[in-house]
Amino acid sequence: MKKVLIGMLLVALVLTIPTVVQRVQIEEANKSIETIVPYKYTLDWMVEDPNLTLKQIVTDFKNTGVQSVSLEPDTVSSLERKRLITAVSTSRMHEYLLLTQQAPLEAPFTRPGLFIHSNASFDFEKVTEGFFEEQHRFTVNGSDYVFIPGKVDTILSTPVTYDREVIETVLNAGMMVIPRIGNYSDEDQLERMTDELFAIKQPGIDKVLFSGSDAPFSSDPVGLKKFGEQLNTAGYELMSIEFNDQSGLNQLAYLNELNLVRLHSLGVTEDNITESAEKIVRAAKERNFRAFFLNLTPEKYEQALPVLQNLQTKVDATLPASFARDDSRTFETYSVPLWQTAIALLGVIAFLTLAAQSVFKNKN
Repeated sequence: MKKVLIGMLLVALVLTIPTVVQRVQIEEANKSIETIVPYKYTLDWMVEDPNLTLKQIVTDFKNTGVQSVSLEPDTVSSLERKRLITAVSTSRMHEYLLLTQQAPLEAPFTRPGLFIHSNASFDFEKVTEGFFEEQHRFTVNGSDYVFIPGKVDTILSTPVTYDREVIETVLNAGMMVIPRIGNYSDEDQLERMTDELFAIKQPGIDKVLFSGSDAPFSSDPVGLKKFGEQLNTAGYELMSIEFNDQSGLNQLAYLNELNLVRLHSLGVTEDNITESAEKIVRAAKERNFRAFFLNLTPEKYEQALPVLQNLQTKVDATLPASFARDDSRTFETYSVPLWQTAIALLGVIAFLTLAAQSVFKNKN
């Protein structure tokens, strides 16, 4: 019996070698790792220091070895931070009219909401056409406003569009853009933003990263299937965030022919550069992660850039030479024949039986 079990074990080992070799070959053929920095930090830095330009920051990113910038849709709030619009609440507008001794507000402008004025060449009314249930024009002292009634926080957080200027700047620098999209509760809003997602698809925009705990349309099976097919047709690959099991992502991955890149997100500070570098290298070598999302916590750019440079230098110093900085890619799929699975199972049974015999023999 012992010889039979050993024979079964050896046969199982020999016959499953091709599958093991195939997997090793697939892993060895995909050694490109990608580091990603979110654009939201870039916006914070430029607001903090008006002398900073996006082109300068993106160039610095590239020089440190960053491949991509993730981009969330602009909201009404971010448009105001970029100084593209000026937003005034109903109460503030009422105070202004009172102080300047002008006629008070009348319906429908007396309701809570925001008065929004477009600055420079930005046309807020055109960009957000159809975004809100109500939009009313209002003019004061020769300045045109769009009045949107509703909760101020809700209006400010409404996603509007992806910034085409940011996309162009990043792509022109030879880097990639990774758009992010959430599962917005408003159905019309979600439909508009998915349309935006497909509208910006072009070379250099090949992967999409979902925000929050749910993928878009995760609670709508019909919408989820349609969205997955659209992603596949457009050529988008999906990104899966470690330790964040987003609802609906698995279904989208299967609809997208398992074009899924595993992403490791980590916070990087001046105090944990070495630890973060070790995590990146270990995740790339041992767990086959190919994309790394760097959350840079320093608020000032002159502090954040050295942190990023030091991190990338430490990663390059310890990463095996077989790895390269480039666009992260999905691992090629491979299938294990049913007979090999059966043989492997018999091998496991044989091994466990031999182990059990050895243990009981020693006890006796």
